[in-house]
Amino acid sequence: MTEIHARKRGRLLRRIMHMPTGRIGLALTAAVLFVALIGPWILPYAPNAIDVPSRLLPPSLSHPLGTDQLGRDILARVAVGLRVAIIISVVAVTLALLVGAVIGTTAAMLGGIADRLAAILFDTISAFPAVVLALAIIALYGAKTSNLIILVALVFVPHFGRIARAQTLVLRNAPFIAAERMLGLSLPIIILRHVVPNTIGPLLIVASMNIPVVITIEAGLSFLGLGVPPPTPSLGTLLRDGYIYLEQSPWPAAMSATALAVLTLSSTLVGEAVRDAVDPRIKTR
Repeated sequence: MTEIHARKRGRLLRRIMHMPTGRIGLALTAAVLFVALIGPWILPYAPNAIDVPSRLLPPSLSHPLGTDQLGRDILARVAVGLRVAIIISVVAVTLALLVGAVIGTTAAMLGGIADRLAAILFDTISAFPAVVLALAIIALYGAKTSNLIILVALVFVPHFGRIARAQTLVLRNAPFIAAERMLGLSLPIIILRHVVPNTIGPLLIVASMNIPVVITIEAGLSFLGLGVPPPTPSLGTLLRDGYIYLEQSPWPAAMSATALAVLTLSSTLVGEAVRDAVDPRIKTR
């Protein structure tokens, strides 16, 4: 079984590498991951090291992306901001996938009132804008990275829950599911053995496509002061600080916006390549 899964992963990777968007996306993602994971360890400047005499410097050999209003190295802060954005997006999407899949699959298998309650729950969550939920959570619990992850995961739970529910409704009355029930297998075993393998593909496609969306949501909330609290650098806070001092120097805003654009572009290209590799019929349609 392990060899089968390894061969499937190998075929999936070859399909992604065969696509131009996949190759470009993987190359950009590798570069972003290198800067985010290795950059803070090898760069000579700490992300929060203040050097007021060197404030708002243009790009140079000592500061490749320039400095901000406090003389902090923008490249060091962008590297940490990329790491924060990647961690928050991956953790939030994974959490939303797990919670949404569990609720949607269980509700569809049980049917009746449980299925209706799950549908009402998904519609209720979707009715609230992300900014309104952010204001409510911050008013109750304060601005924390953990609260931001919970907020973003909560917003995306209906996306995964509806897909898991729809896929499970198709499988619920399948002959092999009825045969398993007649053999006396419990509901959790049936879900793990038959439902999960048949629903994980569409869920992974949605997860890969939602990563760049979560990155932009995190940056937008941080830009408004509702996301990652200082002194931790975030692409949204870097962009906000650069916008404030835009007339004095365009480099902080330009470099932060470029880093955010490259991150979202790389994750979008990889997500589209994964979608086309998992289900080529979507691209045909």
